[in-house]
Amino acid sequence: MDTIQTRYLPRQSALRASITSKQVSHCHIQAKQTEERLQVEMENLNKLYSDCLIL
Repeated sequence: MDTIQTRYLPRQSALRASITSKQVSHCHIQAKQTEERLQVEMENLNKLYSDCLIL
């Protein structure tokens, strides 16, 4: 049973897995960048809070 479907589907699945892997990698990068931005924002807020306590 060597039809187009049996030859095509494994390649299609591999391509889909590759694209999904790239998307997951991109999401990890975005999450890391967001985490870093949030860390900077938290530090800024802590500085502001400390300044307010001094006043």
